[in-house]
Amino acid sequence: MPDNIVFISLHAMMKDFTLLTFLALWCFTGFLLAMQWLIDANDNSSVTPSWATTGKWMLWIWFGLDGTGVDQSVDFHLILGPALMIAFAFLGNTLFLTILVAMLTNTFSKIIADEAAEIQFRRTVLTFEGVKSDAIFAYPPACNVLALLVLLPLKMVVSPRRFHDVHVALVRTVNAPTLLLIALYERRFFAARRPAQAWLVNWRLAGLSP
Repeated sequence: MPDNIVFISLHAMMKDFTLLTFLALWCFTGFLLAMQWLIDANDNSSVTPSWATTGKWMLWIWFGLDGTGVDQSVDFHLILGPALMIAFAFLGNTLFLTILVAMLTNTFSKIIADEAAEIQFRRTVLTFEGVKSDAIFAYPPACNVLALLVLLPLKMVVSPRRFHDVHVALVRTVNAPTLLLIALYERRFFAARRPAQAWLVNWRLAGLSP
């Protein structure tokens, strides 16, 4: 649906959302590794949680479901544990609430401001893709129906190389009158302008000569 501004906006906003989600996952992995290193550095391994438990607590903090990870962060380290958990909660909420909403709103506002240009651009791209992908567009109307009736059965019989040669020959034959008219028009148009331009140049040079 190239003329639907909603789908155009959703496509652009999903790209921003994917990028921001990747950055958030990268942030989540970094904090999880940092907490695991604190666990490994802690000698009392009987009271420290496992990888799965730490990830579960961080997910709860990420989505604002529970603050157990902040309460249990002293088991990782007395100072660095709470500092890392609070920093992760701040960054997680900032990324997924403030920055995400701001990015999506900005993208949608830009698309709405240039709505007509966006729709025309999408239609142009689809038109060029259709012209390049379908060889029938190389024939003018009326001839394209005959080409469809001839080339479609021929494609099943001959090889791809032979089919390409036949297609090129037919395109040149059908479009030869149009190309000849364009060539004659250009020759007459430029031939009519060339003497006047040459006379003007000679007059200017003669006027400047001593």
